[in-house]
This record gives sequence, C-alpha cells and structure tokens, in this order.
Amino acid sequence: MVGHTHEDVDAMFSKFSESMRVKDAFTLPQMMDIFHNSYSGHPVPSLVEEVPDFKSFLQGYIPDKEEALCGHKNPLQFRFLMIDEFPVMQYRMNPSCDDWKPTLGIKMWKSDNITGKPLLPQGEPKHVPLYSFLQDNDMVSKGIQDYVKRWEEDQRISMLQGNESYSTWLEPTIAYWRKVLDLLNEPRPQYTSLQNGFWPQTRWMEHAKENFMESTNSNPEPVVLQDHYCGPRNGRSRTSFEPLHHVKKGMFLLIRPDDEDTYPIWMGEALEEIDMNPNNDNYKKVHVNWWVPVGRGNLDEKMLYENCWESNWKPNTRDPPRWEDVDTIVHGWKPKKDARTMKRAKIPTWILDIVRHQG
Repeated sequence: MVGHTHEDVDAMFSKFSESMRVKDAFTLPQMMDIFHNSYSGHPVPSLVEEVPDFKSFLQGYIPDKEEALCGHKNPLQFRFLMIDEFPVMQYRMNPSCDDWKPTLGIKMWKSDNITGKPLLPQGEPKHVPLYSFLQDNDMVSKGIQDYVKRWEEDQRISMLQGNESYSTWLEPTIAYWRKVLDLLNEPRPQYTSLQNGFWPQTRWMEHAKENFMESTNSNPEPVVLQDHYCGPRNGRSRTSFEPLHHVKKGMFLLIRPDDEDTYPIWMGEALEEIDMNPNNDNYKKVHVNWWVPVGRGNLDEKMLYENCWESNWKPNTRDPPRWEDVDTIVHGWKPKKDARTMKRAKIPTWILDIVRHQG
C-alpha cells in the first residue's frame, strides 16, 4: 500500500529525532544505542558495511526508453504476480473499490524476442565500492582529523584546569575515531562480490500473505483520474491527457477561454507545477504565462484569433500571468526547447487533430 510503510518509518524516526535532541552521540555505537532505546519496539540498528550495486545488476533487463514504465505515481496500491510464467505488476487507483488493472498485468522485465520468456539477471549483484570511496576522499579523513584534534585540545585544556572527569569522558570518543582513521589508512583486500550474501531469508507467517493481499483498511480518498494510464510509454495514447497528472512546468497549454465567441482557444506556458496544496487559494490551479497569435497590422482581438490554430504564437507582453483552474485545460505538450527562450511557437499538428476530434 503506497504511503503506509513510509508512515511507519516516519513514526519511528520521529522518536529517534526526539531522543537525539536531548542526548549526545559522539560515536556510531552511542547513536545506535540511543535508537535502540528510543522506541517501544526496541529496534536493533545494524551498521551497513556493503551495498549491492542494483543499478549495474539490472542494467539491460528493466524496460527503458519508450518501453519504460509511466503513470505509476498515482495508483495507491500495487501487487506483483506471475501470469503465464511472466512476472507482472497490477495496480488499483482506489484500493477500496477498484479492480486490479490491467487484466494481463504490466511486464516488469524485458523479454526474449524468440521465446517470449522474461530476461532475468542471474547470480548476485556486485557491491558498491563504498570503502574505496571513503579512502580516496581526502575530505572524509580530514574532517575526522579536525574533530580528533579539537577533542584532544579540549582534553589538554581540561587537564590543565584540573577537570580530570571531562578528560576521562573524552578519551573513549578520541580512541574510537583514531581507530577509524587507522582503518581508513589500512590496505583493504580487493573484492567485487558481496561478502555477506545478497538474497535475504524472509520470515513469513502462513496467514500473512492472505491478510496482506485482502486488507480492507480504510484509505484516504484518492484524486480520481479518469481513464488513468499506467504502463509502457509506447502504449499510452496521445489522446489521453489528464491535467492533474500530465501538466508539468515549462509545458505549453491550450486553455478553454472565457469568451469563446472572440477566442477559439487560449495558449500559454505553465510557469510552475499545479498547486496541489488544499490549504492554498490556488489549489488545483496552474500559473500560466500567456502567448498570443502573431498578426500583421492593427487587428482587433477577434480577427487576430481567427486563424489561431494554424498561426505562429508569441509571448504576450501585455497581459500578466494568471492562475487557471485545471478544468479549463484542454491539452498540452512539452516543447523541444525551453519555452522561455522561444520567440515563436505553433500548435503541433497532432494536438490539432486531437482537439478537433474532441470537438
């Protein structure tokens, strides 16, 4: 369920943050001990010593470019399963009432051109050379050395002042970070495979799968997108345009005018993302910088817009930008160049075909 795992993590880390405000941690073991005792469940922190290189491991197996997954930011629930011996994903926009879509699922891996079977990575990923990065990064060692020198100076001054207890209290911290510096300066055996293995062993209760898949917990009402598309980019219809999902900063937008007798259509550039904060006055509105058709002579507004569909457009230097409701957006497209640097623009032919078809 989208958001629920994050919610639990946020709750736990808020407790960590509260504890760190009132307790000092000068070493990693001290910080891990604070974490362990700050939450009712007493989580056991672990020091991450190696990270699998997932990016290289999956290179060439995950659909990319025109086959890349799109539209997956809006659904609230996903499930992964096998259909016809192929790993696929299905989604639901509203977990409380929607069916799983699409029926045959969305393929999450590339497939063999001959057999049609999924192309899956074999073996285990290599590790990210984190330790080598730390050794090669002079700022890491220098930063630790500066702290050690500061603590040693504090220790020296405290001894001169007769504050032996403070000097004794500092000693474990200084010894800890000296040891870290020594380790960073030691030669490290060169290896590329993961030393602690990769594939985890899941502790799974017998009834957990059914409970998870059939959960009917109440969920916040989602923003409903009509005919929302989630799947490969090259499978999305160009006629499908959902302002709440598709409008991005820098796009050109066609907007339904207030006076349709004079203006067949308005055109402008989205200066920023749609405001989705319900507490703002511009909730579900987009800030638009207007463009106007290019015309010769002193044409009145109606004559200027008479051939606007086929005309060149230019930035409107007369009227200021304005916030427009997303419901007034007819369609939009992303220009090949930055709209702010363009002096002229035309409505693409494929946009014209869609708008005219829609009437």
